[in-house]
Amino acid sequence: MVLSLILFSKAFGIASLFSIAVLDYRQKKPRQYHILPFFICKYKMNLKRAFRVWQRHLSVYTKLYKSSIALNFVEPVLYLAALGLGLGAFVKEINGVAYIQFIAPGIIASSSMFAAIYECTYATYVRMTFQKTFDAILATPINLNDLVAGELMWGATKSLLYGTIIIIVISIFGLVRSPMIILVIPLLFITGLIFAEISVMFTAVIPGIDSFNYFYTLFMTPIPSSAV
Repeated sequence: MVLSLILFSKAFGIASLFSIAVLDYRQKKPRQYHILPFFICKYKMNLKRAFRVWQRHLSVYTKLYKSSIALNFVEPVLYLAALGLGLGAFVKEINGVAYIQFIAPGIIASSSMFAAIYECTYATYVRMTFQKTFDAILATPINLNDLVAGELMWGATKSLLYGTIIIIVISIFGLVRSPMIILVIPLLFITGLIFAEISVMFTAVIPGIDSFNYFYTLFMTPIPSSAV
C-alpha cells in the first residue's frame, strides 16, 4: 500500500510538472524543471492555494448545478434503457449475469472518466484561452503549480460526482447486489485525477480548440471500447 502511494505520488508529480512546463512554454517562459514529486520540486505547491482554485471552480459550478445534476441523472437512465433493456433483450446472460447488470459497471467507469476529461479539456482551455481566468488567477499569490493542482483536483471532483450519481441511479434500478460498491467511490476520485492529468497535458500543447477532436477520436474514445 505504501509503495503504491509513493508510485502514485511520483506519477502525480511527473504529470503535473509536465503540464506546468508546457503551460509555461505556451506563455514563452522557459524554466528548469526537476522531475520529482511536488513536495521536493523547485516550485513549492501550496495545498491551501490549490484548494482556493478548486473552490473558485466549485463556486461557478454551484450557479448551474441544478441543470447539470438533472442531466447527470437522465444520462445513465438513457444508457440503461437503450443498452440494458433495448439491446439487452437480444443478448443472453453473460456468465449468469443479465446484460443490464453486466454493463452497469462500465457505465460508471466511462461516465466518470469522461467527466474529468471534458472538464480538463474544453473547460480548462476556455478558462485559459478565452476567459483569461488563468491570467487573473496568476495575478494573485497563486503560482502555476497551485493552479494546475487545483485544475486536477476539480477534474477529479467532477469524476467523483458523476460516478456517485450513476451509482445511485443503478442502485435505484436494483442493479447493485453488494453494499461494497461504496468502496468504488474513492477509486472514482483517483481515476478522475489520472485522466485529468492526461487531459491537462494535452490541453496545454494543442494549437487550437478544434484539435481536441484528435484527442477524443484517437485516444480517449477507444479506451472504453477496448475495455469491452
